[in-house]
Amino acid sequence: MSDLGIFSILGDIMSLVTSAAPIVLAAALWWLKSQFPTKADFEGLQKEVRDLASAQGGTNQRLDAMERDMDDPPTRLELLKALSALEARTASIESSQNGLGRQLSTLNDYVHTVIQRGLAK
Repeated sequence: MSDLGIFSILGDIMSLVTSAAPIVLAAALWWLKSQFPTKADFEGLQKEVRDLASAQGGTNQRLDAMERDMDDPPTRLELLKALSALEARTASIESSQNGLGRQLSTLNDYVHTVIQRGLAK
């Protein structure tokens, strides 16, 4: 008789477990789904990695150019050529500045003449 009581208790427990198992299993699957990235998340990360890789490639090219410049410093002749080009540009800026000064002087003389003739009337 006691064996029948244990089997009936086990039967009741099994009916509870079998009815609750799908709910627990569904919750576990939902939790697992939230732990992994979706396909859209993965594609977004792939795009970011590609963008970073291309940016890194540009940075590497600039670093390589800087290293070449540091390994091969300019010679005296190259420095003199650069200085002469800078001198030519400075001279052209000064000449244009002198031209603007002459135009401003002419304009001031014109305005002065107009004011004097206006006051004389």
